[in-house]
Amino acid sequence: MNLEASLVGLLINDPAAIDSVRIEPEWFEDPTYFKIVKACKDTRAKGSYEDLVTLGQRFPDQVATLVELSKNAPFRVDIIPYATLVQEEFIKRQAQRVGQDLIQTQDIEGVFKASNDINQLLEGSTPQTSKTLLELMNGALERIKDTSMGAPTGNSVLDGVLNGLKGGDLSVLAARPAMGKTAFAIETAVASQSKGRVLFFSLEMPSDQLIKRLWVNTREVEMKEVFSSSPDVSKLQKAMIKSEGYKIEVLEDYVYVEDIASKVAKESRKGDVSLVVVDYLQLAKTRQKTNNREREVGEMSWSFKMIAKKNNLPVLLLSQLSRAVESTETKEPDSHHLRDSGSIEQDASVIIMLYRSVVYGIQEDGEYFDLIKVTKNRNGETGRIKGSYFDGRYQSWSGSFKESKDVPF
Repeated sequence: MNLEASLVGLLINDPAAIDSVRIEPEWFEDPTYFKIVKACKDTRAKGSYEDLVTLGQRFPDQVATLVELSKNAPFRVDIIPYATLVQEEFIKRQAQRVGQDLIQTQDIEGVFKASNDINQLLEGSTPQTSKTLLELMNGALERIKDTSMGAPTGNSVLDGVLNGLKGGDLSVLAARPAMGKTAFAIETAVASQSKGRVLFFSLEMPSDQLIKRLWVNTREVEMKEVFSSSPDVSKLQKAMIKSEGYKIEVLEDYVYVEDIASKVAKESRKGDVSLVVVDYLQLAKTRQKTNNREREVGEMSWSFKMIAKKNNLPVLLLSQLSRAVESTETKEPDSHHLRDSGSIEQDASVIIMLYRSVVYGIQEDGEYFDLIKVTKNRNGETGRIKGSYFDGRYQSWSGSFKESKDVPF
């Protein structure tokens, strides 16, 4: 569920929550949610509450939607953070509109009008909210001015599209098994550690195996050699020397998302953290128990989004894809193939997918091909990067590009 749907679902399940938090219909892009929230507000003004039953009677053509919102609403969570984020998204949209008007204006009257529009955004807010909105507007302006690279992935084409992984954003890296997710994550960690410490939460792979993959990434030793029973010791020594200065902290004793959040907050306060990597979502757990797996994964996805936002750090969250992708003709993944929860797609600012046609024996123009696919990019372009390929010897997605007619960026 997206933010708006989650907030409306919470309101349906707890009608009295409308007394504890400010929620305005205008904040909602979806016209259905606008109508539901307006009805709740109007009824409360008359001294009563709307619930699932009364809303169903009021909007009989929306009963299925109302039931779905109620069923998929976040479980046992505070409504206030959701309301705050929906309000912030509304302010961002309005600020963007005002900013575009300001850029296009050619006279001083236009500047005053834009200024007046900004003031109107802030009217009617509580003092605490006014401060938050002013900070939000200033922050948005600073981000527009800031063209510096975020945490690099190591893939020059992808970094050109995304301008790196940005602080405060949840980026999801997804693929089916054997596509090179962990290799891509390691490569991103190596590229980003030049900007600061990388916290690498390895929920799947033991730390000693991850360290060996870091050695492989140095290109001093191949994958088959590092896991050989009789490796070339001189090559291993070169790889060890080359990687010993990496500012990558491998953390394998963290499973619960709440513990990961505490660790990131603690390390963030120390400073010099450039990136957080979590490998991978479906192996994480939460102490907020529910019998609904989709809801559980959705809650964890939301938690990782909050980790990025609260610490202003880029979080690269690895995720599995459902088997449904393999029932398609091309086997090429898209965002709706994310496993266990549609919330992942909603929570992510960026979604990157990996695909290697050789795994399925599929060729294009008589050749196998590897693909990096940006299926979501909240602040930029999406598309296929078919010019890169996966080098299995060094577990690398970076640095080698073929001529390709299918690079749309």
